[in-house]
Amino acid sequence: METIFDHNPTEEELEYLFDDPHITKDEYLSYGDNQAQAYTFIYYLYKYRHNDGKTKEYKDKIPNTFHKWSCICYNDHPDFRACGQKQAERLNDVIKTNDYVFF
Repeated sequence: METIFDHNPTEEELEYLFDDPHITKDEYLSYGDNQAQAYTFIYYLYKYRHNDGKTKEYKDKIPNTFHKWSCICYNDHPDFRACGQKQAERLNDVIKTNDYVFF
């Protein structure tokens, strides 16, 4: 499975995405091994890097059904706290501005 770790994230990028600059691939995979979810994190990595071509490439790989599921889970799922408060706030800001991959 392709993950963000195949794209050489920096500690700064890991801090931005996961609130943990030292998260390992194994720790990341322990939260689930869903390819659509992995593509979503890769999308956000390239969005953070301001790489429009790669951002579009990975947005196009995320299935529409996952977009809807993600939006619901990230807002309502009780385990979302495990991903960190910064991510929750960031995702809520993204959803409010309509600048998100979820359809």
